[in-house]
Amino acid sequence: MSTGKANSGGSTDKPPFIPDQRWALLQLAAGYQDHATRQEALQQVEQRVRHGERGPGLKDSQQRFEWIDVSRQQRSNFLSRLLPGADLQYVCVVDAAGMGKTTTSEWLKAVLGKDQFGLIPIWLEASKFTNVSWTDQNHLTDLLFGMVAAEAANSLPSHVFTAQMAKDIHDDLGHALRRGQLVLIIDALDQATGSLSPLLELLKSERWSNCRVIITGRAYAVRARYTEVFEPFDYWHFIRLDHFTGDQQEKFLTRPDEPESRYRGLTQQVKSVLGVPRMLKYLRRIRREELAGLKTAADVMQVAILDMIKECLSVGGSGGRFVVSEEGQPTQSVPNPANVDLLWRSLATVAFVKTAMQLQSIDPQTGNPTPPHPNLDVIQRDEMPEFRRQVWMIMEPHLRGAENATEYTVFEKLAQLNSFLEGDLLHSELELPTLGMSLDEQPALSFTNLTLQEFFSAFYLAHYARPGDLETVWDQNWLVCPARRESEVYREIWQYLCDMPLKETNRGNWLHAISLLYRPGNWRNPTTRGHESLLSELMVKESAVAVRESRRSCAFMYRSWDRLESFGRPGAGKTGRISQEDFAVHRLAKSILDTWRGEFQALCDQGHSVALSLRFDAERDQPDPELGNQTSDGQYRRCPPVGDLHTFHIGSPDGKQPRDPLIPKRAEWPNEAERSTSEGLHRVTVTPFWLRKFVVTNAEYELFDGNHLSERDPKVNPDDALPVINVSWWEAVMFCRWLGPEYWLPTEAQWEAACRAGTESPFSFGTELNGTQANCDGNYPYGTEKKGPYLNQTSPLGKYPPNGWGMYDMNGNVWEWCQDWYGAYDESTPDADPLGPLAGSYRVIRGGSWIYYAQGCRAASRNGGTPENRDDFLGFRLAAVPAGAKSAEPNAVRPSR
Repeated sequence: MSTGKANSGGSTDKPPFIPDQRWALLQLAAGYQDHATRQEALQQVEQRVRHGERGPGLKDSQQRFEWIDVSRQQRSNFLSRLLPGADLQYVCVVDAAGMGKTTTSEWLKAVLGKDQFGLIPIWLEASKFTNVSWTDQNHLTDLLFGMVAAEAANSLPSHVFTAQMAKDIHDDLGHALRRGQLVLIIDALDQATGSLSPLLELLKSERWSNCRVIITGRAYAVRARYTEVFEPFDYWHFIRLDHFTGDQQEKFLTRPDEPESRYRGLTQQVKSVLGVPRMLKYLRRIRREELAGLKTAADVMQVAILDMIKECLSVGGSGGRFVVSEEGQPTQSVPNPANVDLLWRSLATVAFVKTAMQLQSIDPQTGNPTPPHPNLDVIQRDEMPEFRRQVWMIMEPHLRGAENATEYTVFEKLAQLNSFLEGDLLHSELELPTLGMSLDEQPALSFTNLTLQEFFSAFYLAHYARPGDLETVWDQNWLVCPARRESEVYREIWQYLCDMPLKETNRGNWLHAISLLYRPGNWRNPTTRGHESLLSELMVKESAVAVRESRRSCAFMYRSWDRLESFGRPGAGKTGRISQEDFAVHRLAKSILDTWRGEFQALCDQGHSVALSLRFDAERDQPDPELGNQTSDGQYRRCPPVGDLHTFHIGSPDGKQPRDPLIPKRAEWPNEAERSTSEGLHRVTVTPFWLRKFVVTNAEYELFDGNHLSERDPKVNPDDALPVINVSWWEAVMFCRWLGPEYWLPTEAQWEAACRAGTESPFSFGTELNGTQANCDGNYPYGTEKKGPYLNQTSPLGKYPPNGWGMYDMNGNVWEWCQDWYGAYDESTPDADPLGPLAGSYRVIRGGSWIYYAQGCRAASRNGGTPENRDDFLGFRLAAVPAGAKSAEPNAVRPSR
């Protein structure tokens, strides 16, 4: 037990504590004090990116929960709610990696122990209390109190701390427990790999029923352990830590030895990752001249750790060599590149092997083994021989022939590094093995924080992974899939891998690792099986989902896409010829893309009817001059039906704008009822494009992602032919790219042009909606007092009439993802084919849905969701252009991130 994760030498590796970092507290609406609502809110914890940025959502009367701000000034009142008899007995600090959860828990321990609160906090790591051996609750209580006494003993000379002092501590804690003044702070739930049942049973006992409890953990771990840890207790409150603001980032990065602010010289791309406190710590280590080349969190980590390693080696004694001055005194040590590479390889290999050494525990509810999970805690002493053997198997070929290289070489070098850095990388409580140490004396091993293990695991995959390692990743299911909540534990590894800085010689390694994202689930060995073998599996049942076991990690496909595509485009060097190495990289990247996209093409070639319904055919989908925009079998509609350009007003009038003389249809421009301020009226012109007349269905989307079948809601959209819902923006975008380069999500301007179909009224069919003309909540009509039907689910395609351009369900049924970031439409918006803001936190969704009021289904109604949002009212439709046309995916020329 400890007041923190202290390292030898007094250094700590944790995010900085900035007192005015904002918190947000989960507030449940009246009538929704239930665990289901809490779990729903927790799924959105990592979706709110910045303080104050909140996408427009349900009307207030429909909000079940919200995150309310707790500023520094309000913090004292908040903490007073932890006093005996107040309402905060169970609190969970839940957020993403590196946000300062541990630092906050240690701060809470220090503050709550002050006289003004009169509480006695006990701080412990969750991993230290999993599967603990105990005989009864008194034994477990004594064990906890003994840990506090041991901490006190460690802080004093041995001759000062007495047995009587230990007894006094035990008695004081017992009194505090009876008075309800004891606060148990359990840190890092995500690193607890075993069961917490003994501790939870203790907390539910009558003796401990007044104890205050604070738990910290990443969102995925809180969701995964919700039934075990949180459901047994009522009235949990959740705190989320906000990202640091620009001012806070600059405040922390300001160094007295630098005349100018290093923060102001950073690129906007780097600033976008510095809201995570841990990144600030690493950035402080980086030399000023290296700041200009940083773009991602992986850049920051790599440069900072590389500087740490070089600093260690430059001291000498660890493989550096001295440059001697004229006076004969050593002035500088230049690290040997071979030793730098050895330490990188060693750290990366240790991280990868540790992550791949899967653990398994017992579900306390069922008594059954839980799914295997990575070792995120400590390699224990009894595991070290096998762990060291696996590390050596990987490292030995690279040390073959090196003088005195043995199985201990890797760990000796890491011990030297760890000693010099005072434990900034590897857990400092442990002395790593030396050459003469027996196996029984080998200590345990861990990284000082999980972020380091994740970064080095990603580095290993990007630079050193062997084919067998990639199969290990595949077989252990490291891909992050929405259908497998437990896969969230690997999210940060993929985040770093997609953004990992590469040298020219490492591009092939990275491509092999990234290719795992683009494998279908039932294609086990792409090195020995070609398209023909794959297709025979895909075509087993035309009427069923083709790729039932696919693993689509769309967020990371999207994140890796730009680099993958750039590698897939051939480029000539200065001589006008492509080098052999560049050609090999180009061929590998192109093979990944062609094979992935070849799945859809193969389905079409085999005559798969569902796949063919998705295909855009420029000849088939041309408007029929005699039928207007209607064609006999076309799936896509040209927008506009005729002409080279279409000019219209996006948004809605607020009664203040004069009529636009360029579109003279009425002499007046009245206010549109129930409009929102985000619907700024703006005239835009769009060039012709094609839009699919229907949204994408379950059966169509599940050709791409068979796992989605398990996520269908039997009450809302159980049938193949109903609109697909519960798809994120990333999934919608990658589905479009899977179909081919001529498909994309429509821009917001394109979507509204197709929705209005040349009209200017709130709906293309007029001024009224009560659930009769389109699928919405008819209990809340628009433009009329007459209520209409409320289906309480999605409706079949074509149930309601099309608009004037032949488009179905543009109003209601499901909200539809658009390409753009969510932002204001105003005078700064371009008139021609606007693409929305360059960056943001929310992607545009349009059209309203079956669960929304009629007001939200107007043509001008705007909404937004974070790219990872997956809701039962959210789907999409396809936009397209003829193959080879000049137009392409609208935002393809912009940064993807």
